[in-house]
Amino acid sequence: MVEASDNLSLNFRPELNILVCRFIQPIPSALLRQAYGKALQTAQEYQARYWLFDLRRRGPISAEDEKWILEYFFPQAESQVKALQYFAYLVTPSHYVHIREVVSTDKLANYSPLTHISIFDSEDKALDWLALNQTADARA
Repeated sequence: MVEASDNLSLNFRPELNILVCRFIQPIPSALLRQAYGKALQTAQEYQARYWLFDLRRRGPISAEDEKWILEYFFPQAESQVKALQYFAYLVTPSHYVHIREVVSTDKLANYSPLTHISIFDSEDKALDWLALNQTADARA
């Protein structure tokens, strides 16, 4: 399944059990929130619990939108999916520095018992992290 708009490509990869959400270009606030809503709808449709968000083309967003993702999107994902979820965020090196210094990678890593978030500068590392967590979940 691949679905694309001008701003976001959604692709559920059944062989990996991962929902890949790739932003195609910078995006205004209202469309960003719609895109995250569409991603959540797609995750529900496929019962996806492992997410890869590729933000490299989207770039940084406003502090208000960062707050919306942390205070609205993740809690909404928890209430709608009702299972442990893993979010791998793929970012540029400069965006990684911003997240580390402004948002806090520790805050993201310890977001909640149901939401695990990690930031990566390599797609291979992000996919490895998701696969490792899938394996750990399968053994639990």
